[in-house]
Amino acid sequence: LSRVQKTIVSILTRFISVYFWMAMQMMKGIIIILVINHYVTIGWLVLGVYYPGRTWLSDFQLQDVDFSEQYVYAFHWAIAQFLPSTTNISPVHGLERLYAVLAVLLSFGVLSSFITGVTNTVNALRAVRVSSLTQEAKLRQFFVERKLPARLLKLCLNAYHEKADSASIFEQDVAILQTSPERLRAKVHEEMFKPVFMRQCWTSSAMKENSWLLINLCHLAITEQATEKSQDVFLTGTDCHGAVILTHGLMFYSDDYQMSSL
Repeated sequence: LSRVQKTIVSILTRFISVYFWMAMQMMKGIIIILVINHYVTIGWLVLGVYYPGRTWLSDFQLQDVDFSEQYVYAFHWAIAQFLPSTTNISPVHGLERLYAVLAVLLSFGVLSSFITGVTNTVNALRAVRVSSLTQEAKLRQFFVERKLPARLLKLCLNAYHEKADSASIFEQDVAILQTSPERLRAKVHEEMFKPVFMRQCWTSSAMKENSWLLINLCHLAITEQATEKSQDVFLTGTDCHGAVILTHGLMFYSDDYQMSSL
């Protein structure tokens, strides 16, 4: 059950990760283009159905077919104005040609904006990847220059990859929170840490009587930290700088400093 819960949490956190957000930005651009094409299609159909005289529908003998088939032909024409594709449908009279010119101008602006957005998204993803590769290269160079064992390098790389694969976002990773007003940050900290703090039997009764102290503790004395597998929270013999309240997962105490314990 615990493994299933961790899997579900991992999947949900992936859906709010930076990569998923970038993918959604691209999907949003595609949906916008399709919606605009739908309205261009409707306008093109209106010209073909209601214009008195010869139209593109009559030229292709489509005036008596189902609306769905007419819509498909019109949508093909509309999407061809936005993309470098071909279509044998063409304007017949002056009003249709004017509408085609306006559609091309509209497509130029929309497609340019979409391509710019896709380019920025791809460059951002590439920058994240390049940064990761750069850090790995520096780590390898550090081990080579100091002639450190390859096994230790592998352990360090595994720990780095586990941390990089984590989708957790912390307060220090969000620049907007760092520049928010102090009162607002205090409120955020209260909402984050108050439920965890109040679940402790040794604090719940005392804190209920002093809300001001609880708010200040949440804002000034408590921070969050995620620890990956085999990562040390503290080492035996080092100075203690605070207490650890475990909210998820398991933690074990060990005095073994040997590499086999990692």
